[in-house]
Amino acid sequence: MRSPAYVKRFVPGIVPGALLLAGVGGLLGLRVQQLPVPAQRHVVAMRDFEFEPAQLVVAPGDTVVWINRDVVPHTATGSNEPWDSGTLQEAASWCMSQDNMRTTAASIRR
Repeated sequence: MRSPAYVKRFVPGIVPGALLLAGVGGLLGLRVQQLPVPAQRHVVAMRDFEFEPAQLVVAPGDTVVWINRDVVPHTATGSNEPWDSGTLQEAASWCMSQDNMRTTAASIRR
């Protein structure tokens, strides 16, 4: 698929313009401040005795919600930290802030 002509004309001017703006800001003593990234809510399903998604990257302030999508009770348990969701019945959920988690792995138990 070919890019429209206006994209080809517009995109090459973005990078030099951004570099020029950053350079002028530096000369004027202006600082570029990175805006904070808003916290996100991640959902992890417990299904067929596995987590979906199997891997998840979270940032400070993010919240992870575990939902039991199996017909049998499960728990979400930290591998390296003493946190545990307690028993989650079918369709029950539990959430935890990333600020409270230090583990890099979790396990599912029935």
